[in-house]
Amino acid sequence: MYKGIQTFGKIVEYRADKNPESRFVRFSKSDLTYGEFHQNGNKLANVMTSLGLYKGKLCAVMLPNSPEFLITWLGLARLGVIEVPINVAYRGDLLAYILNKAECQAIVISSKWVERIGEISSELTHLRHVIVVGEDDHSLPRPIMCHSYEKLMDNAGDEPVDVEIKPNDPSLILFTSGTTGPSKGAILSHQANFTLASTCCELMNYGPTDHLFTVFPLFHVNARYATILPALISGSDVVMHEKFSASRFWDICRTEQITSFTYMGSLLTLLMKQPERHDDGDNPVRMIQGAPVPLENIRRL
Repeated sequence: MYKGIQTFGKIVEYRADKNPESRFVRFSKSDLTYGEFHQNGNKLANVMTSLGLYKGKLCAVMLPNSPEFLITWLGLARLGVIEVPINVAYRGDLLAYILNKAECQAIVISSKWVERIGEISSELTHLRHVIVVGEDDHSLPRPIMCHSYEKLMDNAGDEPVDVEIKPNDPSLILFTSGTTGPSKGAILSHQANFTLASTCCELMNYGPTDHLFTVFPLFHVNARYATILPALISGSDVVMHEKFSASRFWDICRTEQITSFTYMGSLLTLLMKQPERHDDGDNPVRMIQGAPVPLENIRRL
């Protein structure tokens, strides 16, 4: 396990230099290698520079689990633009509140949800750029400008940006769910993220032979800092799906040779409710981590 690097951009660069052709993340329809990740992260940083964003500015991200989400995360981190990941279920007043509260000047968003920006465009006080992943025939009222993610990336250079990123620089703002009042933005530094991820690596004894699995969204801390970043630190790789399937879960683990996954919420309960099969125990998973575990499930184990 590599120790010493404390920024996202540098750890990706390190892995890409060592193993550019190695798979880093397998999605349901594509793989992303370290080299591709590194190169496209540079492109995204140059895209944001061309739109006038720089270190300390804020950019929201509203995407499903996808290569584009990871690349956006990396590009913003390299430029020092503070990322604001947004729950893909948000719309209306809550979406407007987060974009305004964080003073986001840009958002990278799936074409599936860009209409939600149009619904609140008159309320947005800072948003100027909407970068749409997917269909690019969208328009929004001025002064907001719509851009095609794909076209911007096609025209961007992959040279590295010359920005110093320090471990204690802010990396992103995560907004709470707002169950006890308006959502609150928690500012996380690169160092805080690496501390959490390194703890996961040490607890789980992750290494280059591990294959991690997650179905949790990248707008949540679990997928980012209990799976993606630990994989980068330990040299393991990741299988990432957009949706959870209780009936196919163990088949996926067998096919992809998954050695570990994290859980939270009702994931374990849903797995335990599946009909028992003769091959349930025939899988390569060696250890899992998470919470909670209902008492009745502990008694069954």
